[in-house]
Amino acid sequence: MTLSHAAFNERLDDSHPAVERIADWMSSLGKPVKIQPTKKADNFLDAQRLRDDGDIKILSTGEMIEVKHQTTVWTDEKSYPYSSIIVSNKNSVDKNRGNVAVYIILNKDMTHAAMVPFATSEHWFLKKKKPGNTGVYEMFYLCPLEYVQFVELPVVSGGAYMRQ
Repeated sequence: MTLSHAAFNERLDDSHPAVERIADWMSSLGKPVKIQPTKKADNFLDAQRLRDDGDIKILSTGEMIEVKHQTTVWTDEKSYPYSSIIVSNKNSVDKNRGNVAVYIILNKDMTHAAMVPFATSEHWFLKKKKPGNTGVYEMFYLCPLEYVQFVELPVVSGGAYMRQ
């Protein structure tokens, strides 16, 4: 396992609290959800093959949710420090085109979320960025804030969702 692949697996492990936070929230809204299984690969090539098609499945509709967790501090559109928000890596979005219904991006403290429905993708644009978690330039889809819904997440006690 290369150092970069090991770092990827570490980031994958670190994503679980954000996914669970959104699953708890969705459950509190009466939506039956299931956290999708995490698939870890032994190497980069296997990782490409095992890419998932979302983090959370809404059982009543079959819709998939992709969850992202930022290190940026914000609570709403006014406090968000940029004019657009990173939706996800281009390759991931293109692979899952139409399968992920909404991308939910959490703020640093996981108290607020930015919801970016795939239905807004006609307004997204591509930008080459070097994310802090990888240090490698990649192409990302970004969405102007006018198409993003910001919400405050209530404190909920978890566990009312399924795991596979």
